[in-house]
Amino acid sequence: MIDWNIEPFVTVGPIPFLASASEVRAILGSDHMTFPTTPLVTDLTDAYQSIGVIVGYDANNRVETVETVRPCSVRLGDVSLLGRSEGLVIKELGGINSITRPYSDLLVVPALGLSLKVEDGVVKLVCASSRAAFERYKQLLETVALKRAARIERRQNQVPPPNPFKPTDE
Repeated sequence: MIDWNIEPFVTVGPIPFLASASEVRAILGSDHMTFPTTPLVTDLTDAYQSIGVIVGYDANNRVETVETVRPCSVRLGDVSLLGRSEGLVIKELGGINSITRPYSDLLVVPALGLSLKVEDGVVKLVCASSRAAFERYKQLLETVALKRAARIERRQNQVPPPNPFKPTDE
């Protein structure tokens, strides 16, 4: 099993942020699938399924995100992240940096550029980002949060339409 250390905004194991796709492929080998990040985004992603690593590239084919799932094992110093209780991870990282939870299944550690996907109380995916990619991600989360807050405020201030079935006092 692979056991990699994350150096925030610098490396995930042997993969440096801003390395070229060809450099990553030389490090990790040819056992991967390459595909667009999303149907609307043409930036490429390499998935190394056998080791549990997904590398996302920017428009210049430079590493901007590294996602890890089992069987990979990643840690931040002495703190192991994958496959552990979110409570333990929060406790162990909590003293280091603030952790936010924009969604019920997502933990974000802004100072470290990390996102952790949680399922059934266990960290199942760790995404480490380059500084530029994480800044874009934070802006997206802030925009979503602002839209959510505005939607909630509109609902709270909305006067319900009259009920046509309710008898009037006439």
